[in-house]
Amino acid sequence: MIFPIRVTYGQEKIVTAMLEGRVKSSDVNVKAILYLENIKGYVFIEAESDNDVVKIIQKIRHIKGFINKPIPIQELEPMIKKEVDEAKEYDVGDIVEIKSGGMKGERAKIIKIDKDKGQIVVEPIEVAVPIPIKLKIKNVKLIEKKE
Repeated sequence: MIFPIRVTYGQEKIVTAMLEGRVKSSDVNVKAILYLENIKGYVFIEAESDNDVVKIIQKIRHIKGFINKPIPIQELEPMIKKEVDEAKEYDVGDIVEIKSGGMKGERAKIIKIDKDKGQIVVEPIEVAVPIPIKLKIKNVKLIEKKE
């Protein structure tokens, strides 16, 4: 069963790391802990029972509440697949346009892709000294595929 946990907006990654540490040091039956970039304010825990979830979330900073109604995996699958599909669209050598930050509007070449984290490393094309920049995949737009 998958249980949603309400957390402070923007603290999903930190809460996930704290929960992982708690699971490793205890004997609860938790199979997975997940947060999705496109669902802010929630972390999802796959566990055998709600008692296991309650044991690991107690006294963890940034946890705002526990929703004691498990959700079916079918509701999360479309959101998980969306993030994975975005990463599959890009290849090393592709030309992209940066959509946010100080380099917004600049064209860059992909030099590395980390599909698990949803990040890419790019080198700006139209600069005197190309410096690698790490970006989230959602912050770039594909301009040209490599030949």
